[in-house]
Amino acid sequence: MHSSTVIKGPLSWQQERALAREAQNGQGEAFVTTFAIPDTVTDDELGRRLIRMVDREPNLRAVDADAGGITYASSVDPPLRHEQCSEAQEIRTFISEQKHIRLERGKSPLWNLTVVRHQTVDGRPVRTAIAVFDHLIADMGSAALLRRELCTGAEGAPGKGAGQYHAWVAEQRREFDPTADTDARRFWLSHLGGTFPTHATPLPGIADAEPGQGSGSICLSGHVPVSSAALRAACHKNRATPFILVLGAVAATAAQSSGADEITLQAVTSGRTARSAETFGCLNSSMPIRLRHPDLGNFDSAVSVASAAWQQVLPYQHTPWDYLWEVADVSDGAMRGWAACRRELIVNFMPAPVEGISEHDVADQRSDRIVEYLSFEIFPLASGGFMFRMAFDPSDMEVESVRDLLQRVKNSFTDRVQALH
Repeated sequence: MHSSTVIKGPLSWQQERALAREAQNGQGEAFVTTFAIPDTVTDDELGRRLIRMVDREPNLRAVDADAGGITYASSVDPPLRHEQCSEAQEIRTFISEQKHIRLERGKSPLWNLTVVRHQTVDGRPVRTAIAVFDHLIADMGSAALLRRELCTGAEGAPGKGAGQYHAWVAEQRREFDPTADTDARRFWLSHLGGTFPTHATPLPGIADAEPGQGSGSICLSGHVPVSSAALRAACHKNRATPFILVLGAVAATAAQSSGADEITLQAVTSGRTARSAETFGCLNSSMPIRLRHPDLGNFDSAVSVASAAWQQVLPYQHTPWDYLWEVADVSDGAMRGWAACRRELIVNFMPAPVEGISEHDVADQRSDRIVEYLSFEIFPLASGGFMFRMAFDPSDMEVESVRDLLQRVKNSFTDRVQALH
């Protein structure tokens, strides 16, 4: 049961963009995250921690959304349920089914949490939590905050934004006023160097393809078997994070294919600053990273350039994407949304290790989900290594070219990590 108050805004830039995409695609977007519940946390304690978060975090009380604002409930019962799975395969099926759930707006909170009791392959009883969120109210950074508090009991810190989503929205609107001469505006104009924030990534068979009609997408995936020890050694010797090594592999591969010495990619970020590190809501964004070097096709050069560029843009990772459009003065309406991002590679490095990857997960998959760009997703695996995934519109990009690109990025990354171990 809940009572509601309509908040007419301001919507965040991220929420406005998400609502615009819904209008374009005809549906909203939800995402699923799973994690193990520690044996030391009882069901009762889990419920208490969840109630505490719901009372504190306004987005966990959101029940509806439209262009006029978000409808928040002043109080709400957490949408928590418990299930039982008797066989190992059954839990996989259950999780897979959750990925296709559409959260109905206007009647209940825009998320739910299911705790499933099941057994491991060796017969040990465990509990797996499966959370489904409407992307309007949460992102992967928010999911990590939920996981931390439910599993450890660590409460969010007000000094880092816990429970202050509405204040964050108001501050974001003030900081990113496209008409004001601000530090953010000056930085991005300098970083973009007079170019637009979207550029077709110069890859054979992709950049030259004719635009498609947005009929759906294909995901191609592959396992990257690098050990934790090898990865740590490679990061230490390159003075880089795993993300920078991946970004370097992508840039070097693209430059080798095209001979380009300048490439603009997009990177998905958490959208958080030190003051908003523990804010629960729709904060994530994507930002352009402009990489320039006369020998960009060399892996060492690409990693060095990627590291320097990332350090430059990192303080501005909370920049809203639509603000960049305003600053860059992209006045051609036809270049907005779907058409603007076509053929540009966007790199999305997931923050939390994924458990239970199977052969099905790395098989080619078709989906009705519309992909606005060539999406390169990197999932750290709890069992070691990574899963690399490319999602794209097959009517816009050649399948075998994308498959070849994925393989070459994997080889570049793996060879470099192994060579430095």
